Amino acid sequence: DVRNYAVSDECGIKPLNFNPYWPSMSSMVKENNYTQLCTVKTQSLSSIISDLDEVALLKIDCEGLEYKLIQHIYKENVISKIDQFCIEVHGSPQPIIDVLKSAKFKTDCCVYGPNFLLKAKKIGV
Repeated sequence: DVRNYAVSDECGIKPLNFNPYWPSMSSMVKENNYTQLCTVKTQSLSSIISDLDEVALLKIDCEGLEYKLIQHIYKENVISKIDQFCIEVHGSPQPIIDVLKSAKFKTDCCVYGPNFLLKAKKIGV
């Protein structure tokens, strides 16, 4: 199911630092000498999850937006629909770990290059 929008913490139009040489490194948070600023239509992650009965695994690799996304789905009370997470974290994983533990997830974290790879599983699943 391909959809023509970026996933964010809110619906609307947001700036994206697009990297034409390595598109997977494009980010709504980080910019560098290789990015070009453009605007994109966004859909909130909570609205996407709300349309689903359950989510077996949510993989997040969004170049720095992971902090806002986790807070967003926690505050919108849709995090309970998710069984497991796999998140590439840029910076300290502790704020995300804290939210996931509050939502009753068991977490495991390891160094992944310059970043962290955080896995979480709902307790009791």
